[in-house]
Amino acid sequence: AFANRPDWTPSTKNTWLSAIMSAFRWAVRSGLLAMNPLVGLRKPPCGSRGASAVLTADQFARLCEAANPAFRLFLRGLWLTGCRPGELARLTAKDVDFGTGVAVLTEHQTAGKTGRPRLVFLCPEAVALFKEQADAHPSGPLFRNSWGNAWNRYTMQKAMTAARTKAEVPHAVCYGLRHTYATDALAGGVPDATVAALLGHSGTAMLHKHYSHLTSRADVMRQAASFRG
Repeated sequence: AFANRPDWTPSTKNTWLSAIMSAFRWAVRSGLLAMNPLVGLRKPPCGSRGASAVLTADQFARLCEAANPAFRLFLRGLWLTGCRPGELARLTAKDVDFGTGVAVLTEHQTAGKTGRPRLVFLCPEAVALFKEQADAHPSGPLFRNSWGNAWNRYTMQKAMTAARTKAEVPHAVCYGLRHTYATDALAGGVPDATVAALLGHSGTAMLHKHYSHLTSRADVMRQAASFRG
């Protein structure tokens, strides 16, 4: 009943209920409870942030300026690669082939679906950034928080909250940089199948689901309609 607050979105309700359910599962595993009272509870599906999470270049610059040095590097990595935040947080120097400009993750979110490693293709600026990080951290995570530890969901959220508040970009979230990467690529004319591959998707279905907001960009649509001459 508490999660049915009218001011909460389905995604917020899903996140909150997921945290509570995890706590109950831990309590059962630890022997503190005989059974999980939330077994079978249905959570509302998470909605796609889509257009609402996309950042302009100016907003990204303000966010980086407001971020602490360690988080600024992490933000740049997300902006340049379109990685999921968790993927970037796990990357190590040994995962990166600087000769080809490709980072390889064998353990990733869609490994069970695709059966293939996640390839992260690096532009020249990203190669330079990753090389700097590899020189500083030849073993362990390439990108680290201010305490020298790997980024996790909670340290990312804390750093992002501080940066977006200072930068006055209230809609900024780490995953929004992935949305921005895809949006800019599609708006720039990169074929949807290529964008899907860059994001690590096995097909274009997820791309069309989460980035349908591009249809609201009148300039893109006018350009697309120009095939009639």
